[in-house]
Amino acid sequence: MRLTTFSKGLLVVLVILLVLAGCGINPAIKAGATSTNSVTISFPDTLDTSSLIVGQGVIVSAPSVNLPGIVTTKTTPPPPPTIPPVIAGDYLPNNVPIPLTFKAIQQGQYSQVDQEFDFQLPAGKVNRLGLSYSGRYTAFRGQYIYLYNYSTSAWQNVNYSNVGMAPVNVNLPSIANPANYVSADGKVRVRIYCLSNTTYTGYVLSMKLAVS
Repeated sequence: MRLTTFSKGLLVVLVILLVLAGCGINPAIKAGATSTNSVTISFPDTLDTSSLIVGQGVIVSAPSVNLPGIVTTKTTPPPPPTIPPVIAGDYLPNNVPIPLTFKAIQQGQYSQVDQEFDFQLPAGKVNRLGLSYSGRYTAFRGQYIYLYNYSTSAWQNVNYSNVGMAPVNVNLPSIANPANYVSADGKVRVRIYCLSNTTYTGYVLSMKLAVS
């Protein structure tokens, strides 16, 4: 039988469809052969595509998939604590002049010396606190030196000396737990106390704090 031109064309199309079906490709997808061993299937041009190999000898253009990123929170570490500088130096009382002369105050049958010396330190850390004193009296007396303890809110005795007309030197180079005697605003309080049944005059020749 002689085939017409239309019949020949239809036969070619059927053969092509049978070949495609044998390769496992849906004939409904538009395909174009790029070589004798591969077929390229294209998605619409509006998609962002990247080539992936599917099966042997078949190249399929598939849309790119953007996976959601992992959101991380960057935590800025807090700055290191500010360490106050260590203060160092010698300090004199700021409430009374040195040298200081004073008379015992008569109270009934007793006379007493009760003199406070205040020191103001700059802001900073105190590792060592020392106290030096030189003084005398016009009569022989027993003398107490106190420091105010801010941790106990009480005066604490740090020295007892017998003081007469000759100058007596007291040197306390390193007082234990120095931070207890320094207030939050850097104040140090020193107190001299002496009690007797006669009047007398006292002389503070020198007094200073040594801080480091």
